[in-house]
Amino acid sequence: MEGIAAGAQISKASLYRRWPNKAALVFHVVFGAPVPMLDFGPDVEVNLHLLIQTLSAEFTTPDAQAAMTGLLAEFATHPELAERVREELLGPSYAAVTALLQAGQQSGLFRSDLDLVLVADMLFGTVFTRALILDRPLQEGGVTALVDKVLRSIRSQTAKTKETT
Repeated sequence: MEGIAAGAQISKASLYRRWPNKAALVFHVVFGAPVPMLDFGPDVEVNLHLLIQTLSAEFTTPDAQAAMTGLLAEFATHPELAERVREELLGPSYAAVTALLQAGQQSGLFRSDLDLVLVADMLFGTVFTRALILDRPLQEGGVTALVDKVLRSIRSQTAKTKETT
């Protein structure tokens, strides 16, 4: 924080008034701008592909990978930071995925017995684990394969019948 304050020609106290620790500052610098919400068309499955591809691209930039590694380490000692990441960074994307899944469920495309949060976790968990823990981010073809496999497993019988005819 000292080096940042010196570079910005402000006091450390000024930095700490705005950001309680270095991890919060890093979060703001790397993820401060909200993720743009996509302009969804009528096709739920196409929209789900676009959203997961956008999320994967966001978390595979070198800055994001370096920042998230450090942020994850800070979660244990700074629960307020963990909450901020969940609310500001992950919350809007989770809400968008869940809304798409719900729309697909309501239209009869997806099974009615789905746990929508669990399906969202399957998608997010794979993207985050590959990008941030295994250091094997999904490329575009990998994201497509992931979403296609999840979609095949959640389609309603009616949608599966239409797909094969």
